[in-house]
Amino acid sequence: MHVSSVSQYFQSFFFRLYAGFLSFSILLTLHKINAHLYILLKDFYLFPYSCKIIPMFYFLIQKGITMKSLIKTTCTALLFTGILTGCNSNTTPKQEKSALEKNAMHYGEIVKNEYYRATVENAKFEKIDKEWRLTTRVMINNVRDDGQTIDLSKIKYFIQDEKTGQKYEGEAHPIDDEHYKNVPHKFSLTTDVVFEMKTSPKDLNNMYLYIDSKVAPLTNTYWKLGNLASK
Repeated sequence: MHVSSVSQYFQSFFFRLYAGFLSFSILLTLHKINAHLYILLKDFYLFPYSCKIIPMFYFLIQKGITMKSLIKTTCTALLFTGILTGCNSNTTPKQEKSALEKNAMHYGEIVKNEYYRATVENAKFEKIDKEWRLTTRVMINNVRDDGQTIDLSKIKYFIQDEKTGQKYEGEAHPIDDEHYKNVPHKFSLTTDVVFEMKTSPKDLNNMYLYIDSKVAPLTNTYWKLGNLASK
């Protein structure tokens, strides 16, 4: 059920609750002062609350009900309705996370397979001249059991916007070029991956980074790029 539908449902419920409470309160007042009214609560409630309020007050005055009793009853009903409305307006339903976001990894979280031990340290979004640039810092460690080197140039990086499906392929800028294609066993290498964009994404809260390796795929693994701030 959509948030708007839920809100409309509760608004309708509280208005009906108010009408019923107001009607019940007035009938109790009539009972206390022994007014002779041949009317049943269930019959009275069948009429829409918007159509019965004005005729009801006229009818009560004709029966000799004092304005003091009417005001007291009405104020009590309005106070009760105000409390319910305040509770309803202050309760904002939380937006549920998508399946993609629930399964995403975050900065500093590590994934490991037979070749790589990888993590995304951080990311930033900035404007360079007339274009936009998103830069992520990735650290990969060689964890091969056979002690052989790994070639990080075979790895591809891309970002996907969850909402639009737009993909951006990144360009790797290793901090240590010397070992980039020949990373020794148990050696870690940090790489800045740059994504050039002609236009800024509308919502930076939906960006996810994927690391693709045909040698040793990181299956169903991706990082949510949070806290992106443009400069």
